[in-house]
Amino acid sequence: MENYLIDTSYTFALAAVRLHKKNSESFLSESLVRSAASLTLQVQDARQGASWNEARISAAREKARESYCYLRLLHDSNLIGEQDHLALETLLEQLTRQLQQATRNTPLFNEH
Repeated sequence: MENYLIDTSYTFALAAVRLHKKNSESFLSESLVRSAASLTLQVQDARQGASWNEARISAAREKARESYCYLRLLHDSNLIGEQDHLALETLLEQLTRQLQQATRNTPLFNEH
């Protein structure tokens, strides 16, 4: 699961950067990039040897919620199209499910 979390969070951040390139005048897309990058860093920092840092996973979940808010605002204000919105939303939903699973799965935090 750790590779999925790291890879998906990076893919989401990269997609946010590409979206910002298309819509560089929007402060909302810039905010989405910052939030997505922070989410990615939290996920990468959450892995500590053979275990996960629960506080970092929780912080990543918070950044995922923040990213979703920016994404929804971009979509609802017609600053991004339906295709871009759905692509990013799908990635974010997958990532959110994996983060939720990680926080519920106690052995991930207690492996040695």
